[in-house]
Amino acid sequence: MTSKQFLRRVTFALFAMGAHIPIASAQTAPASSGAPSVLAAAPKLDLTAERARLMREAVAYAGRPEDVAPRVAKLHQVFLDSGRNHAFPEVALHGALWARAFFSRQGAVSALLRQYVVRDPKWQSKELGALEQINALSQALLATNRQVFLDTWVNYHFSKKYGRVAGAERFIAPPLLAALNSMHDANKSKKPLTRTQRSELFQLALLWEQENSVSPLVTKAMDDFDAKVEAMGLAFLSEAVRRPLVRFKYFPHTKFFLFRNFADKEERIERATESYEIAEAIGWDAVMRARHDYAVR
Repeated sequence: MTSKQFLRRVTFALFAMGAHIPIASAQTAPASSGAPSVLAAAPKLDLTAERARLMREAVAYAGRPEDVAPRVAKLHQVFLDSGRNHAFPEVALHGALWARAFFSRQGAVSALLRQYVVRDPKWQSKELGALEQINALSQALLATNRQVFLDTWVNYHFSKKYGRVAGAERFIAPPLLAALNSMHDANKSKKPLTRTQRSELFQLALLWEQENSVSPLVTKAMDDFDAKVEAMGLAFLSEAVRRPLVRFKYFPHTKFFLFRNFADKEERIERATESYEIAEAIGWDAVMRARHDYAVR
């Protein structure tokens, strides 16, 4: 029996016992090396590094706070990539477009200030300072929207790739992670989530954002604005900002929200949930078309 025939018989016997030795490696190992053949170990997955990589990518997409259009496009892509199962980004992009228009120089708050100036010249000396404060508030709220985009985009893509990897729950709250995983599973199998499942995922994503990003940033932005304009004797602007009339472009013509206090987290959650229910009622095709109807992008 030759040495090669003996090696084959030993190798086959080891396979039969459940061992795994690559024949090619055993046969071609240099005889003079004197060292056993060793298979390279797979590198350990670093979820922290992967999360940071995705965040860097999201930051590049997000741009400046005022760069709403590219964020809207990316949020819409997430909705489509999810097989229309992840509704939160599609509703959230309407919130971003509404806020951009509401707080712009052509928006409702600036228009209210101009009305006061026209009616009473004594406000003219304060107009420039007031416009600066409106712009500062707008920037703060747009920065909040930017953070929502970062969270939403990264959570989606992180869960899509690593949602089933041990340790993923360190980066996304377990209830939200479980809902995202179910959504990805449904999308892979080409089976849409049920209405109840979509609603649950929307609620979990909404609550996560409100708790982790939106509420602290909105509260600070509103409090800073109140202090500045009240010191200028323009308290009516605080009232306008805290009690906005909100109507997303996909709402029925007679539907709108008149906030009691925009800084109230519970009211924002209530209104966002109702916005989602309206979207489900009218259909997502109409919701998608309506994103083109905002005056300012």
